[in-house]
Amino acid sequence: MNIAILGTGKVASVLGASWKKKGHTIVYGSRTPQGPDQKLYAAAVAAADVVVVAIPGTVAASALAELKLDWSGKIVLDATNRFDGGPSSFGGIVPAVSGAHVCKVFNSVGVEVMANPVYGNERAAMFYAGDDPKAKEVARALAADVGFEPVDLGGSNTVPGLEAMVAGLWFPLAQKYGRGTGLRVLIR
Repeated sequence: MNIAILGTGKVASVLGASWKKKGHTIVYGSRTPQGPDQKLYAAAVAAADVVVVAIPGTVAASALAELKLDWSGKIVLDATNRFDGGPSSFGGIVPAVSGAHVCKVFNSVGVEVMANPVYGNERAAMFYAGDDPKAKEVARALAADVGFEPVDLGGSNTVPGLEAMVAGLWFPLAQKYGRGTGLRVLIR
């Protein structure tokens, strides 16, 4: 897949490196590109089939809306979180990328777990949610490529619960036990 990761921080770097090892083509979108694998946001999006939003959740929707791009047919994966008490980043991203296939994913653990989601013989869960089957299938496949056990939470109506789980469950666990804390779901 041709994947544009909007952002150049730790999450973008770790996910990009993992996907590159799996044979995906990676370009990083930045407001100030530096280096051959970075382009301005619009150029990165234009060349990609899949766009992963890995910029701060507080600015994600406005940054995407400012691009004024045709998002038709693009798959957009929202990896953002907001811890400032503001509205859902997913709720702002969906209208900003009108015409895209959108899914929430890669927001439920820290970068330390993304770098190595395997604990002995177990894989940490990576939750994903959205209404678009095409975006959800790509989210599932890319989560598995990183080494996660993908867990489908359902439609976009479950995204607020996913975002609340990160703030109310994962973050306190990570503060107590370390940012390498992963989550696992047992299904019978």
